[in-house]
Amino acid sequence: MGLFSTLDRVNNLLNYGAKVIFRKTSRISKRYRVLSKILKSTKNFEYNQNSCSISVNYEVNEIHYTIFLKDYSSDLYVFDQVFLKKEYFPVISLISNLGINVNNIIDAGANIGLTSIYFNSFFKSASIIALEPNKANFKRLCKNIYENNISKITTESRGLWGFSGQAVSKTNFRDGLEWSFSLENSQEQINSSEMFNVVSIPDLMKEHNISYVDILKIDVEGGESSIFSNPKKLDWLKKVKILVIEIHEEVVSKNDIKNILANYDFIVFDSKELTIGFKNLDFLPRKDLI
Repeated sequence: MGLFSTLDRVNNLLNYGAKVIFRKTSRISKRYRVLSKILKSTKNFEYNQNSCSISVNYEVNEIHYTIFLKDYSSDLYVFDQVFLKKEYFPVISLISNLGINVNNIIDAGANIGLTSIYFNSFFKSASIIALEPNKANFKRLCKNIYENNISKITTESRGLWGFSGQAVSKTNFRDGLEWSFSLENSQEQINSSEMFNVVSIPDLMKEHNISYVDILKIDVEGGESSIFSNPKKLDWLKKVKILVIEIHEEVVSKNDIKNILANYDFIVFDSKELTIGFKNLDFLPRKDLI
């Protein structure tokens, strides 16, 4: 092996090492910044070093909650996104302006339950179905709901998909952290422990006897490609008033989904990472309005 080939290999190894160190340093720096923001946002903050668990007392719309997070995980970033940056507040404003009476909400990709809690703070009488297939996320989701005695939120350990059945976890999606947990169709027989239950929107609505979905929130880490994959099976969109979705463009085209929504009479706009669709209220029965 020549000298230049050896130098090239050394340079490649050094560059790879530098990239790894940079990623780790960036992640540590980001964690510190977000953790500092959370600390400043609350007067009551407890940290368990043995379990790396955090409990935060936080107020949303004059309601006090105790939120349980896992340190060194994406929980911190979800808290920042939902509560501190108020990612879903444009949805609250939109509904207030439209004058819709929110009776039910589907939170698909509920993660650890913070968006469900946020919605519950503004729509106290609404029934919320929180879907989360990841077992670790689901455990913290249940803890956050049950410890705060929120009876209007139902938790279900399954994902939203284009059909009802099972899907397999995808291990290499985005940053690989808990909030990037993703599913994909499996063409092979694999260990049952690697399979996760999924449900389609029509089946979920039928199970819960829902005629119209007031708010459908979808953040399923690329699973929207399955949900919107069959144009002949999207008539459930006729029964959705407000749709809030994070579209992952490495998996599916945002313009394609926007065009589908437009074909079903949604007025669509973007709000940071979210795409929000709503309909002219003329399509709704008058009893659904305030």
